[in-house]
Amino acid sequence: MYLTFDNTEDPDDQNYYVYLYHGTKDGQTQTKQIQEVIRYVEEGTNHEIAPAHQTSTITFTRTEEQDAVTGDFIKWSNWNASINTFAAVNNPKVANYTVDAKNVSQKLNGSTTSFATITADQVNAINFTQDMINNLPEKGVAQLEIVVPYTSNYLTFK
Repeated sequence: MYLTFDNTEDPDDQNYYVYLYHGTKDGQTQTKQIQEVIRYVEEGTNHEIAPAHQTSTITFTRTEEQDAVTGDFIKWSNWNASINTFAAVNNPKVANYTVDAKNVSQKLNGSTTSFATITADQVNAINFTQDMINNLPEKGVAQLEIVVPYTSNYLTFK
């Protein structure tokens, strides 16, 4: 490419701007993992009245974007996983018991949380958002424990 400039300063200066940008490259990869356990217990005694449901571990990954010249951090990519959802799980039918969906507890590594919505029929699917994944612990497999209480249908007399 050839450019021709005149030798006069007026009336129009001629300027030619060249903008250079650094390329980018992938940096380190970060992972986070979570597993779901659903326990079915008798309300009041916490005795297990149906086998627990345990999911496979979901592994989320993201990659750092770096400046290819300086190596400086630019941004993280979005979290990705081959599956980013815990499927809905039907609550088991237990003779003479009813699910107490209002008293379900959910804990992520021992701290109260509210990832799932629960009905008398099921623990609904959990679709993980970027914010939910960001709040998972940095190390180890996070444990989401959901405890579904069942109340007895038997009448007790005193």
